[in-house]
Amino acid sequence: MATTQILRWAFRSVLRHPAPWLLCALLVAAWPTLATLTNLSLTTNRGSLPGMLQQLVSLGLLAGVLWGQALATRADWLLARAVGLRRLWAEALLMATPALVFGLAPVASVIAAGGLPKSAVTELAATTLGSLLHLVALALVIGHGSAGSFTRSLRRSWWTLPVLVWVIPTWLSGTHEAGAHLAGWLDVRPSIAPFPLRPFGATEIAASLPTVAWALVAILLATAPFSHHALRRSR
Repeated sequence: MATTQILRWAFRSVLRHPAPWLLCALLVAAWPTLATLTNLSLTTNRGSLPGMLQQLVSLGLLAGVLWGQALATRADWLLARAVGLRRLWAEALLMATPALVFGLAPVASVIAAGGLPKSAVTELAATTLGSLLHLVALALVIGHGSAGSFTRSLRRSWWTLPVLVWVIPTWLSGTHEAGAHLAGWLDVRPSIAPFPLRPFGATEIAASLPTVAWALVAILLATAPFSHHALRRSR
């Protein structure tokens, strides 16, 4: 099982279905529509245009990871020989591939139109990558944290990811300080960081801690002796 084989199959699975094309078209059209209405003061959103674009990107990434979860439930034949970290890597690729397609759709329209300065594009790219890693890590935790196989867990709990990264943070953000802190560990909609970004700056490290923690949990669950795939291999 090669990385290129997984990427090829994931891309083909996305491109041959009409629903991803429709969603990408909506995401591409959403940015110029929002930008025009905001300039005309016809929207109720008081956020900045880069912030609104990040919201669109986060929505596209979430839809892409959910689509990737659906792909993973049909990829047992592709993942049959992979166990442990190799299987975790393959599952992450299956979810990240459609997420990048959906997430980059609104960004492509902005870059083509030259609507953002270079610094804003760089910031957007960094937060997009952070959101993608955060979503994939949480999706892996959900899949490996339930009893049974990874694909069976995704079929049962596909709704869990939107609730964790969108509904609960929105509800907790207006509560006391502890609730807001918990929301930061789940929220997939990070605020755009100040430019220039510092890879080892205190702010950047603190912002990446939740993603690193979820990724470590996913690795522990996937490689634990009691995991479904480890038990199946030992038989």
